[in-house]
This record gives sequence, structure tokens and C-alpha cells, in this order.
Amino acid sequence: MTKTERKNLIQKGVRFRKLIETHRNEFSCVIQPPLSEDNTYHIHISESNNIFSDVDSSDPEACWEVVKQKLEEEKKVAAIGGYGEKRTAYRVNPSLYGNQEDERCINIGVDIWMSVGTPIHAPLDATVHSFADNNSLGNYGPTIILEHELASVHVYSLYGHLTRESLEGLEVGQTIKKGEAFAAIGAAEVNGNWAPHLHYQFIADMMGNEGDFIGVATEAEAEFYLSLCPEPVVL
Repeated sequence: MTKTERKNLIQKGVRFRKLIETHRNEFSCVIQPPLSEDNTYHIHISESNNIFSDVDSSDPEACWEVVKQKLEEEKKVAAIGGYGEKRTAYRVNPSLYGNQEDERCINIGVDIWMSVGTPIHAPLDATVHSFADNNSLGNYGPTIILEHELASVHVYSLYGHLTRESLEGLEVGQTIKKGEAFAAIGAAEVNGNWAPHLHYQFIADMMGNEGDFIGVATEAEAEFYLSLCPEPVVL
């Protein structure tokens, strides 16, 4: 990638972030009834603040029990968080995330931790850009990418860790209306071996990718990817 191409991509991310600020009220929540500060718990799995520190982070059932217990204690319906967070959990698969000297460890999406089968709704009117089953340890598993037109600008949203049924009958170019349920949160055996959650990510430019896009960056590349992928509208 040339310096000019990189600069143009960063500028696209800046424009997307400004569009979010201007049109925030036009976004529908991907969870219904909508999530809010009142019904969500902010979760951390960073190096310094890790809710899974007392369990084996590679055990999805143990991790889900921790999340479920916290939601019950706090009387919340979902746990959210992770944008820009540095994590060690991705070391479960060095072939995908790299070694400790130059590992991909900065999350560039938001995670929404809820039960298997929780429906996912489109935040804006959309068409299906692409989809795939990224079926490897620590990966997204079933993944859907939607394309949206916001103030005449084409932008994208990615949904990872879905059920395999979410991909059935799906077609590139298919229309999905704002608020329409189009997918569901998948179980560990299909979602890359994670506790059930949605990886939700905004993307200003797909950079030629289809059915997949980097969701975790190296520290060296974090500034670029966090610019290209503004924090999603969740609450």
C-alpha cells in the first residue's frame, strides 16, 4: 500500500466517523429491544483488567459462565465492550494472530456478549456485501458483511461469530431493511471456539476483502485500523 493510498483510507475513516456523529440517531440497535447504559454491563478482557483472569480463557463454556454470572448479579441483559482494547486472548492461535513479538492484539470492533441464538438486526438499510464461514480456531466463524449508503457514502458493517444457519439462503446483493433480523449469535462449536458473542465492526473501505476483514490489529497498525474502522453505534 502506498502512502497516498493509506492516507486516502484514513480520510475515508475520518469521514465515516463524522457521518456517525451527524447521523447517530438514524442507527437502529443491532439488538432488540435496544441496548442502553441501563441494561448493559461494560466488560473488559484486557491485560490489566480481564474478567476471565480466574478461568481458562481458551475454555468458552467457563468464560460464558463468568459473563452469565456477572449479568445475573448486575441484572443486565448484555455485556459489551472491547473497542481499541489490547488483549492476550488471541494467542490461542498464533498462526492467525502472530507471535508475541508482533501479534495482532488490538480489537477494532465492539463485542456484544449474549446468549446463543440472540437475533441480530440491521442498523441501517443494507445490501449483503459478502459472507463466509471463516472456520478456524479463534476466527470469526460464520461472518456477514453489510453495505450501507449513509448520506450518499457507501460504508460497511461486519458481524462475526454467527450461527451457520445465518448464512443459509443468503445472497450477495440481497436487500435487508433497517431493523430486520438477518442473523443470530452462534455457539462455540461454530464461532471459532469463543464464548457466545457478536463481533460488530464498522468499516469505511473493504480494501478488496470479501466475507472477511481484519478485526484485530497489531499495535503498530492499530492507529490505522482504528481510523478506518470507527467505533460502532451500539447503545
